[in-house]
Amino acid sequence: MDEKALLGLKSLITSDPSEMLLSWGNGSACTWTGVRCNRQGQVSVLDLQGLNLVGKISPSIGNLSALRFLYLQNNQFVGEIPDQIGLLGQLQTLNASANILTGNIPAALTNCTNLETIDLSGNTIFGTIPASISFVPRSIGNLSLLNTLDLSTNSLTGTIPYEFGHVRQLEFLQLSINSLTGTVPESLCNLSSLSFFAIAKNDMHGKIPSDIGFRLPRLLVFHNCFNRFTGLIPPSLHNVTNIQSIRISNNHFSGSVPPGPSSLCNLVMYNIGFNQIVGNTSILVDLMNSTKLEFIAFDENLIEGALPNSIGNLSSSLTKLYVGGNRIRGYIPASIGRLSALTLLNMSYNQLSGGIPSEVGLLKELTMLGLAGNKLSGMIPAEIGDLTNLTKLEMSHNELVGRIPVEFGQLERVLSLDISSNNLNGSIPASIFSLNSLSSVLNLSHNLLTGALTENMGQLEKITAVDLSYNLLNGSIPVSIGKCQKYGYGSKPSPKGDVYSYGVMLLEMITGKRPVDPQFGGAMNLEKWVRDGFPHRAHEVIDERLIDTAVDTCHEGERQATSSTEQKKEQQQQQQQLQNIILPLMDVALSCVMESPDERSTMHYALSRLKRIKEACFKNHGV
Repeated sequence: MDEKALLGLKSLITSDPSEMLLSWGNGSACTWTGVRCNRQGQVSVLDLQGLNLVGKISPSIGNLSALRFLYLQNNQFVGEIPDQIGLLGQLQTLNASANILTGNIPAALTNCTNLETIDLSGNTIFGTIPASISFVPRSIGNLSLLNTLDLSTNSLTGTIPYEFGHVRQLEFLQLSINSLTGTVPESLCNLSSLSFFAIAKNDMHGKIPSDIGFRLPRLLVFHNCFNRFTGLIPPSLHNVTNIQSIRISNNHFSGSVPPGPSSLCNLVMYNIGFNQIVGNTSILVDLMNSTKLEFIAFDENLIEGALPNSIGNLSSSLTKLYVGGNRIRGYIPASIGRLSALTLLNMSYNQLSGGIPSEVGLLKELTMLGLAGNKLSGMIPAEIGDLTNLTKLEMSHNELVGRIPVEFGQLERVLSLDISSNNLNGSIPASIFSLNSLSSVLNLSHNLLTGALTENMGQLEKITAVDLSYNLLNGSIPVSIGKCQKYGYGSKPSPKGDVYSYGVMLLEMITGKRPVDPQFGGAMNLEKWVRDGFPHRAHEVIDERLIDTAVDTCHEGERQATSSTEQKKEQQQQQQQLQNIILPLMDVALSCVMESPDERSTMHYALSRLKRIKEACFKNHGV
């Protein structure tokens, strides 16, 4: 019976690129790839994860009556989960994540009363998430032994069933990145064993139960960002002394930060940004006891007061500090230089005054420094040039004076540099024009810069926007500026806007390669190299650093993986999802660099497609 059921499953698999199922049909089923049997010779484990199988899940799977563990994740299974899955009365684990499954979650699944883990997350590989995955059946509350439920990254609609509160063994509940509506059911607070609760990036509203922290005392992760929740931050959240991650950004919370964060010694992430929270910067002092903190964000709120002089006493593990878009005044304390692990520091659009402390130059790991839109004065410290990992520097709209430090020429990785709308004077250092990494923006406008533009300006071969307007520059326009058109390797300009150069810039961003790299020449250029790999071998041309950076940005704190298996699964899913965004980007780029100008996209069409990709990224990742 089991052999027949397995061969029925194989019959609906249309592609087995690794030929892992060749053994199926030869000898005992217990010796077949991915199959393990119990002592009675019945199939108890079916592990087909990560084989890149293409096809449908056969209804014959319901005939594997002794099956306890079913692993189908990271393949390309399409269609619906068959109702016959409900016949597997012994099933304890079902993992069909990272496929292309459509249809409803079958209500018959709730007949599998021994289920402990259900993971149906990430059911898309290429394109958008299938809209036909629709609702969560209320009967899921019958699964009394269930401890893990992951339905994230689908298109589930409707409300969270009240019956979820009956699943008293539930420890892990992940419903993020869906289209769920309604409020948080009061019954969820009955799940006293719950340690992971994530409902981020849905369309939920209402207030979070004020006693949630008292009733869920084992909570380690609480994520409800990117919804429409209102009211106060539940004070009881700060009573969950072992909590590791609080992520409630991008909602409509109001009121002040409740007391108690000073007792959260295991906290790793604290993100309350993009709400309407009032209060003062003493929250930073309260968080100094959290010595494991890596991420603090309360940007875009109504926080007032001065930064504490002891800000350098925050966690030595802190990598990201977002405090921009508030009403913070006063000086930037010199002790900021002690936060040596910082990779991102954003203090833009506050009311900070005084000089930029030279100690900022001690933050050697910084990749982004945002100080724009304040009232900072004095000269730019030369020590900023020591931040050689910077990719983005924003100091515009301040009251900075003096010359642009020649040391800026040491910022060999910077992609975007904006120091516009200040009172900077003197000539533009030649070292600025030697920054070959500049590929996005160089904005020195609205200053008091003098002198002539030098020929080495043509070294900015990758730049897409240079703004030197509203200065006191003189002399002629350097002929070398024309070199910036040459790096695209010989293609004719398009009358539809300089869409070709824009396409080349996108290809450089995606691949990490330049048209002038030694591997290109003769018949092989950057465009052909990418086109040859698109789309089936895209992973061979995508810059791994782009994926790593995007994972870090899109999924910060999204999930606290507790085992190497979970970490591997998470990494596979995240990289697959990111490829779903990068592939469309590649398609846009290639449409801009067609050999014939008449076949290229217009700039308007390319930008409209990029906008849609960005919107999809916001929906799926909250970037």
